[in-house]
Amino acid sequence: MSASRRKIGQRSNELGVAEAFVEHLRAREGMTVTDFRPGEDRGDPDFLCLANGEPRGIEIVNCYGSQADAQALWNAGEAALYENIRGHVPVHGPDPELLEHASGNPLVAALERTMRQTPKTYAVKTWLVLNASGVLWPLYDDRSGPQVIAQTTKPVAVRGFLDVYVYLSGNGRRRFFRLSDQDPVAKI
Repeated sequence: MSASRRKIGQRSNELGVAEAFVEHLRAREGMTVTDFRPGEDRGDPDFLCLANGEPRGIEIVNCYGSQADAQALWNAGEAALYENIRGHVPVHGPDPELLEHASGNPLVAALERTMRQTPKTYAVKTWLVLNASGVLWPLYDDRSGPQVIAQTTKPVAVRGFLDVYVYLSGNGRRRFFRLSDQDPVAKI
């Protein structure tokens, strides 16, 4: 698959999550969001907007359980997008080190790993949205959110973001959960 086709597929995936996030900001957080658009420059987050009149960015990062799952999902997505091929996506499961996380929860481990790998900063205040939707994590949905959030520690590497949200979906439902700066032990 060509790099340009991969970029188009990635942008399409990010756009769907970003549009749902903008709707979340409007409906659940009472924000007025206008001028929603893709980031234009190399140093921009994925999307830009005005939130309550202030410039804001939205950075979307997919949270994979393994490199094998990431590759399988991108291959299936490209086949669907470019060749209209639909079908089962083989899931390889989380990397072994995710199973050894102190929480015992591989999604929590994957979220923390993804955040450690995402220490970006932007000129505009930016939200980080971790996509852990049902396609990526089929055993989790919006009902899993409170437990997953309670167990997840936000690494220092992402504290430059305005806020960090986890996107969970499944069974026709989708929801965004905001991560706290507190240590999970302190939340209990």
